[in-house]
Amino acid sequence: AVATSPSNMSPLSVVPVGDADNLSCNTSEASRTSRGLVSNVSMVLMRAVAASILTDGFGTAFTSNRGTLEVTAEDYSKSRRVTHIDDFISHTWQSKRWSKFLAVCLIYNGHAAAAASSLAAAVVFLLELDIVSALPRAVPVKAKHAGIEYSCTAGIWGIFICPVVFLIVGVFWQKLRLPRMIFVDKFCIHQTDPEKKKQGIRGLAGFLRKSERLVVLWNDSYFERLWCTYELASWIYLGKERICFMPLSLAALLLSWVAGSYLLTVLGFLCYASWGDFPPSVVFPSLGAFSLLVACSAKPHAHELGQLAHQLSHFSVKSSRCFCCDCNHVHPLTREAIPCDRLLVYEALEEWFVKRRHGGASLPEENPLPPLEFFDSQVREIIRPHILSTGAYRLSYSNALLLGVPYSWFVLGRATYLESLPVLEWARFAIYFGTLVFAAFPLANWMAFTCCCHFERVLGSSTSCKMKSLSIFASAASLLFFSGATWLFLHTPFSQFTSPLPLILVSVTLALLSIAVFCRFGLGS
Repeated sequence: AVATSPSNMSPLSVVPVGDADNLSCNTSEASRTSRGLVSNVSMVLMRAVAASILTDGFGTAFTSNRGTLEVTAEDYSKSRRVTHIDDFISHTWQSKRWSKFLAVCLIYNGHAAAAASSLAAAVVFLLELDIVSALPRAVPVKAKHAGIEYSCTAGIWGIFICPVVFLIVGVFWQKLRLPRMIFVDKFCIHQTDPEKKKQGIRGLAGFLRKSERLVVLWNDSYFERLWCTYELASWIYLGKERICFMPLSLAALLLSWVAGSYLLTVLGFLCYASWGDFPPSVVFPSLGAFSLLVACSAKPHAHELGQLAHQLSHFSVKSSRCFCCDCNHVHPLTREAIPCDRLLVYEALEEWFVKRRHGGASLPEENPLPPLEFFDSQVREIIRPHILSTGAYRLSYSNALLLGVPYSWFVLGRATYLESLPVLEWARFAIYFGTLVFAAFPLANWMAFTCCCHFERVLGSSTSCKMKSLSIFASAASLLFFSGATWLFLHTPFSQFTSPLPLILVSVTLALLSIAVFCRFGLGS
């Protein structure tokens, strides 16, 4: 996910949010006037739910692709009155349940899961030391430190405990912490009381006004929905900026990447258990298979990003789809006639963009572009380059850290040789371990991810089978190169030299390079 709050952007330079297509099925004609949509909502109706609702039952909140047509009063009772909203969840009901479940797990629980599992690895490491002897060790390990080779044993507890901790925290963290209050349409707008439903729909922009951040769960149908367009306009009209843009395909890619990394660490421990080492004859074929699998899984993500660029380049609010038009203005459950939302949204856009403000200065009311066309131009000229340059094709530092978590388990799992070294040598290992976790792994992951997306975007868009195959090969080769370089640093650490100078020089170089890269291309979460 990419969180942005660009200080040098105008109030129009924000990312689109929202889809509530199914919310407007039973609203009365009285609400469909030029003043039907408002940017405020009564505090009596201001409601939110705890973020844990999104992961309950492994994403059952997103089960129905018919959205708010199949909710009950019990769903509304899960929300409660609030004075402010932490996050406004923006999504389409056309996207799949499991993809949204993985996305919200990554956004809300991913970093906590990485921290908790790394802490568990450190605790297991301490418990495996002879001075504690709380956990037995049986895996032979060879290691070099300050020019001396050490033979010791390591435990296998971390390879089992750490992923369990990662999964538990990754799914249930929101139940363990103070609740983060979020807006989800089907829970926060009453669906069985027609009057409350009408007021909630009319004040949808009011919920946005009270929200601190927009969480966009994007898929390829997102910008085609009318109510997404309306919420985009609301966000522009309100002048808000803080967003979290998460392509659903990106969440699946990152989590599959983590799973693949974990399988590599398991293979490493098996090699140590069999031969006492992780030889290159096993490492590089394994890395090759891993790189190929990641490159194949990256292809759908790159394809969707290509669709994102095309949608933003040709964005037109008049081409957007809405629920009422999709069902020919007949309610699919009650078979009653329903009025069209399109005029209601158009009237709000025209009212907002006839008189608009830019950077605090009023623009002339006479504009060469009509309001709807002006709104389209803002999406194409400002929002499109902002999304494509910051959020879509690059990996944030926090997500790059997440991808390297299984390797940190591996490093700590084979570091029991430290107990036979002087205390000062632990500082040398701390520098080495910190460089790996906070610089080498994130930098290698960022470069590999960026290359994969670039090759898929340039080569994978071709209709030629040869070009598509070439794109997968190029992506896999780039991933193999950076993974192999990281493995060399891991397997032959600079801490083996008697002098600490090589380790310090490499650590400082990698740290400065990581700072430069991620400060330039994004530190967002």
